[in-house]
Amino acid sequence: RSRSDLQNNNVLRYLYIHVKEEFVTSKYLLNIKSKTLRKSMTRLRVSAHNLRIETGRHGRNRIERTERVCQLCSSRDIEDEFHFILKCNSYDQLRQQFIKPYYFRSPSMIKFIQLLNSENMVTVTNLAKYILYANKKRMELLR
Repeated sequence: RSRSDLQNNNVLRYLYIHVKEEFVTSKYLLNIKSKTLRKSMTRLRVSAHNLRIETGRHGRNRIERTERVCQLCSSRDIEDEFHFILKCNSYDQLRQQFIKPYYFRSPSMIKFIQLLNSENMVTVTNLAKYILYANKKRMELLR
């Protein structure tokens, strides 16, 4: 796909195009040694996850984008990757355990992109752990 194709794709425009500047192997693929953690990170980065921002756009029960809000907190924020990683208070304990406060105190899209693009092995491995454990917690809470 060309860069203009990605920019015109609604799904990819919000995350991928802002995170990945060029078409090369992402550093996290080399830095995260655990296959399980790499898979967890990759699924989030390519929108192959179960957050409402994605699940609300499929099937018979499609939900308007503005209505795909988080079901685990009272923020009424859209449950997207940014909310899931840096904002939802349901994951505060995990966030404090795995993500540096710089990223989640006064979260911004700039900090979010910095976090996803980090080349620091500890930072990306901890982010992958956060994603894995937060996804497990999410599934338990939504049962």
